[in-house]
Amino acid sequence: MAPMPIEVRPITGALGAEIHGIDLGADLDAASVAAVRRAFLDHCVVFFRDQHLDAAQQKALARHRGRGQAPRGARRRAVPAHHAPGPDRGRQARLSGR
Repeated sequence: MAPMPIEVRPITGALGAEIHGIDLGADLDAASVAAVRRAFLDHCVVFFRDQHLDAAQQKALARHRGRGQAPRGARRRAVPAHHAPGPDRGRQARLSGR
Protein backbone atom coordinates (compact mmCIF):
# COMPACT_ATOMS: atom_id res chain seq x y z
CA MET A 1 0.00 0.00 0.00
CA ALA A 2 1.43 3.38 -1.01
CA PRO A 3 1.48 6.10 1.63
CA MET A 4 -1.20 8.76 1.40
CA PRO A 5 0.08 12.18 0.25
CA ILE A 6 -0.37 14.21 3.43
CA GLU A 7 -0.25 18.00 3.47
CA VAL A 8 0.29 19.86 6.76
CA ARG A 9 -0.81 23.51 6.74
CA PRO A 10 0.23 25.57 9.78
CA ILE A 11 -2.60 27.70 11.17
CA THR A 12 -0.51 30.16 13.18
CA GLY A 13 3.20 30.65 13.66
CA ALA A 14 3.17 29.19 17.16
CA LEU A 15 0.47 26.55 17.41
CA GLY A 16 -1.81 24.35 15.35
CA ALA A 17 -2.00 22.86 11.87
CA GLU A 18 -4.59 21.37 9.52
CA ILE A 19 -3.79 18.01 8.00
CA HIS A 20 -5.18 17.34 4.53
CA GLY A 21 -4.97 14.35 2.20
CA ILE A 22 -5.70 11.60 4.70
CA ASP A 23 -8.79 9.50 5.32
CA LEU A 24 -8.77 8.67 9.02
CA GLY A 25 -11.41 5.99 8.46
CA ALA A 26 -9.15 4.02 6.12
CA ASP A 27 -6.57 1.41 7.10
CA LEU A 28 -3.59 3.72 7.67
CA ASP A 29 -0.10 2.65 6.67
CA ALA A 30 2.89 3.20 8.97
CA ALA A 31 4.21 6.17 6.96
CA SER A 32 0.86 8.01 7.24
CA VAL A 33 0.67 7.37 10.97
CA ALA A 34 4.25 8.62 11.37
CA ALA A 35 3.47 11.77 9.35
CA VAL A 36 0.43 12.57 11.51
CA ARG A 37 2.42 11.92 14.69
CA ARG A 38 5.24 14.20 13.46
CA ALA A 39 2.73 16.97 12.62
CA PHE A 40 1.23 16.66 16.10
CA LEU A 41 4.66 16.86 17.75
CA ASP A 42 5.65 19.85 15.60
CA HIS A 43 2.40 21.83 15.98
CA CYS A 44 0.92 20.55 19.30
CA VAL A 45 -2.65 20.74 17.92
CA VAL A 46 -3.85 19.22 14.66
CA PHE A 47 -7.18 19.48 12.88
CA PHE A 48 -8.71 17.10 10.34
CA ARG A 49 -11.57 18.53 8.30
CA ASP A 50 -14.49 16.57 6.81
CA GLN A 51 -13.81 13.27 8.56
CA HIS A 52 -16.79 11.01 9.26
CA LEU A 53 -15.88 8.08 11.50
CA ASP A 54 -18.13 5.47 13.06
CA ALA A 55 -17.37 4.01 16.52
CA ALA A 56 -15.26 1.15 15.14
CA GLN A 57 -13.16 3.52 13.02
CA GLN A 58 -12.61 5.82 16.01
CA LYS A 59 -11.37 2.88 18.08
CA ALA A 60 -9.03 1.79 15.28
CA LEU A 61 -7.67 5.33 15.02
CA ALA A 62 -7.16 5.52 18.78
CA ARG A 63 -5.05 2.34 18.67
CA HIS A 64 -2.55 4.18 16.44
CA ARG A 65 -2.07 6.66 19.30
CA GLY A 66 -1.32 3.81 21.70
CA ARG A 67 -4.03 4.72 24.20
CA GLY A 68 -6.77 2.30 23.23
CA GLN A 69 -6.43 0.22 26.37
CA ALA A 70 -4.50 0.08 29.64
CA PRO A 71 -1.22 -1.84 29.62
CA ARG A 72 -1.38 -5.41 30.88
CA GLY A 73 -0.84 -5.66 34.58
CA ALA A 74 -1.63 -1.97 35.12
CA ARG A 75 -3.34 -1.22 38.39
CA ARG A 76 -5.56 1.69 39.17
CA ARG A 77 -4.28 3.81 42.01
CA ALA A 78 -6.71 4.92 44.66
CA VAL A 79 -7.47 8.64 44.45
CA PRO A 80 -7.41 10.43 47.81
CA ALA A 81 -10.79 11.93 48.71
CA HIS A 82 -9.45 15.48 48.56
CA HIS A 83 -8.36 14.89 44.94
CA ALA A 84 -11.50 13.12 43.77
CA PRO A 85 -13.77 15.04 41.39
CA GLY A 86 -16.96 16.34 42.90
CA PRO A 87 -18.49 19.27 44.76
CA ASP A 88 -15.70 19.33 47.37
CA ARG A 89 -12.92 19.26 44.81
CA GLY A 90 -10.14 21.63 45.66
CA ARG A 91 -11.05 21.92 49.35
CA GLN A 92 -8.61 20.80 51.99
CA ALA A 93 -9.92 17.81 53.93
CA ARG A 94 -10.24 18.67 57.62
CA LEU A 95 -9.90 16.20 60.41
CA SER A 96 -11.19 17.33 63.75
CA GLY A 97 -12.36 15.72 66.92
CA ARG A 98 -15.39 18.00 67.28
